[in-house]
Amino acid sequence: MESNFPATLRFIRGKISVRIFAKRCGISPSSLQRYEKGEVSPNLRTMERMAKKLDIKPEIFTGGEDLKIISAKDLERLRRKAEGPGVKK
Repeated sequence: MESNFPATLRFIRGKISVRIFAKRCGISPSSLQRYEKGEVSPNLRTMERMAKKLDIKPEIFTGGEDLKIISAKDLERLRRKAEGPGVKK
C-alpha cells in the first residue's frame, strides 16, 4: 500500500499552527513544512518518534492504517493533544 504521508500529516494537523504541531511532534517547523509539501520524507525513526509523541500508530503514516477508521472523536482528541494545554484557537 502506498503511503501519502504529506496529506496524512496535513489532515492530522488540521488548523493547528505549524509551529505548535511541529513542537508536539518533536521536529522543526521547517521540517514539518517540507514533509507536508512532499519535498522530503522523514526516516522511519523520525516517523516512529512523531507517532509516539502524537499517541498514534506509526502505521497511519506509512499507509498500514486507514485514516477513515479514526473516529471523529479520536481525531479531535489527537488534535487537542497536539495543540497542547493553554493554546488558544
